[in-house]
Amino acid sequence: VFFFNDTATTEIYTEQIVGSVRCVQETGYQRRVHGDNPQAVQSNLVKKLNLTNFQYNLLYSVYSFPNMILPLFGGSIVDYMGVRTGIIVFSFILLFGQALFAFGTSTESFALMIMGRIAFGLGGECLTVSQNALISNWFIGKELAFALGINISIGRAGSSLNSWLTPYIANKTGNVSTSLYFTVIVLAVAFLGAICIVILDKKKDDQEGNTDKAALDPAEMVKFTYIKKFNGHYWLL
Repeated sequence: VFFFNDTATTEIYTEQIVGSVRCVQETGYQRRVHGDNPQAVQSNLVKKLNLTNFQYNLLYSVYSFPNMILPLFGGSIVDYMGVRTGIIVFSFILLFGQALFAFGTSTESFALMIMGRIAFGLGGECLTVSQNALISNWFIGKELAFALGINISIGRAGSSLNSWLTPYIANKTGNVSTSLYFTVIVLAVAFLGAICIVILDKKKDDQEGNTDKAALDPAEMVKFTYIKKFNGHYWLL
């Protein structure tokens, strides 16, 4: 992507490319998109697997349980692994989780469906931390606010598309598993977007002479002991 002689022009075009690829990622990975798959095809799932209300609601509960704790550790995990490594690892976890959920549905294995939802929950929030850290490295000032706003908008558009397209495919094919496997394909495309972003980010760091984002000074890493220093105002908020 670094085909331009003018440095300023190169940076502008590269930022646009990164923003565009990031939007593809956001459409595919937005946890509201695939996280809400059970809602989009609720009637189909209940009919195919004869799910009780408890079993159906459990699909959401097991996704939420890990994220009651993981956000506290997400930043430190990303600091330890590095932003680029984090994006690849957590993106793959999401892809694996959705594939396992789809496979569990097609084989009518509720246990596999639960395992897939747990995996999806493990990767979702930590991936968001990694993605936001990378975006803040590429965009500054008003650009950062606009880039984050665009990605949120694209994510909501993907969520709306999921609510319409996933049940449409399920009803058209008469098989809810087909619609879920379609979402796996979407996630696979988003995973390729993650790889592209990592390559672009590595190229940028190499040109600027920066070290890998995993090589943080220990003094810069967030420590869990900092929680003790939060005052009452923090906990009230």
